[in-house]
Amino acid sequence: MVSWRKSTYSDGNGGSCVEVAGAARVVQVRDTKNRDGGTLTFSAETWRAFAEALKRRLALDTAQHLVGSLFRVAPTQPSEPVGPWTRSPSY
Repeated sequence: MVSWRKSTYSDGNGGSCVEVAGAARVVQVRDTKNRDGGTLTFSAETWRAFAEALKRRLALDTAQHLVGSLFRVAPTQPSEPVGPWTRSPSY
């Protein structure tokens, strides 16, 4: 009997989630909405590499979002000068 675990990132009503079952050498993944629709099978090494890459990407996306929100400025009118470097010299 395979023991399936639902992703911790899944929403509460099963709409957007996957389930994972693992053994020593393989990891199986299936769609929670369609449990009889088949599974994807990966070697444990491949799954580990995928999960680590995904975690790094999520961390990078989170960091970029945080930095972006720190430096976000309110939009200005196009005719409003933003600084001395945006003004055209009046010759």
